[in-house]
Amino acid sequence: MTVWVFVVLMVIAELFEAAWQQADTLRGAIEKGRRYYHRSVFLFLMMHPGYWLTLFVSLYYDVLNWPIIAVLAFKTLDMFFKMDLIGRLDGRGSMTPEMEAMLATPIPRWYFLAGVMAYPWLIYAALSG
Repeated sequence: MTVWVFVVLMVIAELFEAAWQQADTLRGAIEKGRRYYHRSVFLFLMMHPGYWLTLFVSLYYDVLNWPIIAVLAFKTLDMFFKMDLIGRLDGRGSMTPEMEAMLATPIPRWYFLAGVMAYPWLIYAALSG
């Protein structure tokens, strides 16, 4: 497969992630993820196809360079952060006033498209270098 096929697949995966996470506040985005998480943690993880595509690309091309590591690290931290916030919203942890303020902060629409702007280019850099 060519590099561009994986870049286009990554754009599609990131657009899917941006679409289901779209919300006015961080709390809204976490609540959307919370619905999937409560159905099954595996469903929640599968709702991040860019992560799985990056793992596949890394194994398929046998490449583990800084762009691949960066994408995997950012996406892993993103999923763990969301799971931690879901747990705190469910009462399994304390919610500080600062965290409550963070959850209530409005999020600009372009924020959810940051992955679409960054990750495909990192995949391209990983495979073309």
